[in-house]
Amino acid sequence: MKIIQSFYAWMLFVTIITFLLNGVISSPITYPTQVVMEIPAGPLTNKFDSQEYCLNATTACPFMNNQSFHCFSDFDGTGRPTYVRGMAQGYWYYSGPIADAGSVSVLSIYANDPTYKEYPLVGTMRINYTSDFLSATDILVTCQPSSWCALWPTNLLEFKTLDTKDYPTTKYCLYDADQTPGNYSALLSKWTSAQGSNWVCAAPTPTESMAINGSWLYVLSEPECLIFDTVYPCLNNSGPYFNGITSTLPNGAGILLTQWSAYTYAGNGRSLYTVPSAGFVAGSYCAYDDTRDMVSVCFPEAYSIVDSSNTAECDTYINGPTTPSPTSLPTKNQTSLPVKKNN
Repeated sequence: MKIIQSFYAWMLFVTIITFLLNGVISSPITYPTQVVMEIPAGPLTNKFDSQEYCLNATTACPFMNNQSFHCFSDFDGTGRPTYVRGMAQGYWYYSGPIADAGSVSVLSIYANDPTYKEYPLVGTMRINYTSDFLSATDILVTCQPSSWCALWPTNLLEFKTLDTKDYPTTKYCLYDADQTPGNYSALLSKWTSAQGSNWVCAAPTPTESMAINGSWLYVLSEPECLIFDTVYPCLNNSGPYFNGITSTLPNGAGILLTQWSAYTYAGNGRSLYTVPSAGFVAGSYCAYDDTRDMVSVCFPEAYSIVDSSNTAECDTYINGPTTPSPTSLPTKNQTSLPVKKNN
């Protein structure tokens, strides 16, 4: 009897060891809620000059030309995320469900067309997240026109996981896990913050049923006045929004993409916004360098929705220069940079 008992004990021991070696018994995987991946240097990063500007900025640059943020949510019973939202370079926004392990996810991706007075780019991003969700492969971004979508690399490199206290999702993924997002109609309103006001109205055209236009007014801070080589307080900046659209993300949330021009401190650029929660607008603006056909810098924005907007308000700064004044990035020993606004 003792021999039989010893035999079964030995067999149980061997079975447990075999399971452990084969990975059948393992510690539960802890999936990240937010990561930033590195965009490899190449054609896409070469279209963004954010890193150079950071060397001249009076404050840290929030969006670098090699950053791709991913915020994961809707975790299943194993703790694996099934939905992602994110922003790359402060210029691209993507959102959508995550496919099963080992499969390619198909996300919706949005960006402004780099060509002046063209409507935004809407397309798809095919992406295969690695099992730990720290990097990605098999990336293919398509849109019409192909524009900069064709410049995306096929992989994103592992960089680091992020603490949401230091990197709030409302700023880097335009998303709040604890709130219900607003739809696109919420963006057709008046937004304000300490930096100024924005008025956005629906302006459908025969070819763009979701087109918008509007106006913005910005009050520059002391560091921003110094950027324009002038003393504080300096003149407010203002201009129109044009060739913009609203759209609906896969989860029903609204998004707005638009181009803009600036009058007081001449320049032009591109912006995108979402509604992470009722009454709150988050997004980014990017100043554009026409001379070099590239983005000079992208900064985050945040506003409170305070009222509806009307045509008269949206038209306040609509009429102005019909062509933008060329913008360019200063050399490293200069401080002048024509941008719309800087949060």
